[in-house]
Amino acid sequence: FHNNMTGDEGAIAISEVVKRSPLLEDFRCSSTRVGSDGGIALSEALGTCTYLRKLDLRDNMFGLEAGIALSKALSFHANLTEVYLSYLNLEDKGAIAIADALKSTAPLLEVLEIAGNDITAEAAPALAACVAAKQHLTKLNLAENELKDDGAIKISKALEESHDKLKEVDVSSNSLRRI
Repeated sequence: FHNNMTGDEGAIAISEVVKRSPLLEDFRCSSTRVGSDGGIALSEALGTCTYLRKLDLRDNMFGLEAGIALSKALSFHANLTEVYLSYLNLEDKGAIAIADALKSTAPLLEVLEIAGNDITAEAAPALAACVAAKQHLTKLNLAENELKDDGAIKISKALEESHDKLKEVDVSSNSLRRI
């Protein structure tokens, strides 16, 4: 499901299908105007899909509550290799919850996109811990947040060791200065 008007009602209906698809490996519901209620329903349904490898929920209006629900679902996904969570209005608390969940699961995660979520330096320690645990990471996108120098430094230190597969890091538009 991509680039349509699914909204909350559609997401709730889709979540019923997802609940009945435990072998689902690839799920995309991006640019579909899903808000908090639909995001919560989708997140809870995705918790039943433990074979999920690729998850793309970008460009929706989930917000904090749906972000927290998503973090709970992500804790069951050891097979994830690609996670696209940009522009979901997660803010710090949602980003921290997701980072904490991903840190302890998905050991083969290669792609993490969490751009445009109003994430500040407050969430940087959790993101750094998550990133440090992901030795297979090839792409990290944290663009269009508010990490500033302090947050970017914490995350960059997490990348200093044993990330020899990393090919792309995007921290553009994070109010970075010379530091």
